[in-house]
Amino acid sequence: GTDVDATDGDVTVAADSTTHIEAIGVGGGVASKLGLSGSGSVVQAGNTVSARIDATSAARATGNVQVAASDDVDLFSLAGNVAGGGRGALGLSSSTVITDNTVVARIDGSASGRGDGTAMDVALGTRNAAGDAQHEARTGVAVSATSFETIETIAAGGAGAGSVGGAGSATVTVLDETTTAALGASARINAADDGVAGQDVLLRASDETTL
Repeated sequence: GTDVDATDGDVTVAADSTTHIEAIGVGGGVASKLGLSGSGSVVQAGNTVSARIDATSAARATGNVQVAASDDVDLFSLAGNVAGGGRGALGLSSSTVITDNTVVARIDGSASGRGDGTAMDVALGTRNAAGDAQHEARTGVAVSATSFETIETIAAGGAGAGSVGGAGSATVTVLDETTTAALGASARINAADDGVAGQDVLLRASDETTL
């Protein structure tokens, strides 16, 4: 394990991840007799973000101790097509998004933040009108896990023909998300009980998913 002492300041253990993916599939077909078209778009993002103080480690600060993990995922998937034929036309499109995100902030060892000095910025797990993550000022020990997912999927298909026309579209979204902020059974938090009046302990886990 590792012991960290900050005699004039803070101890911060942080893990941050940002993912932005755009997948676009477009197809088109035109023929005098039979027009065929197909397109597909698949996006898959699997993130594991972890910040922790393990059972054999200790963090002590005259100021604050913060363990923070955050994940910000922005996925866009578009599948579209158009088909045209004099006699027959067939258009197909598909859009699939699969995401598997795990965010963990955890203390299993010892953490002591006296809260003497400048407050630390701790994530609220919310965004303002401009889309920026919001924070609040806290003192002492904070454990926070924050996850944001913004996912947009579009599937569109069209077909036109003099006799027979067919069009189809499909979109599938699969989410498996876990966001955890935890104190282990053996964790020792502010055990010395020597903090200033503002010394506090904060435990927060937040997940915001927009589809």
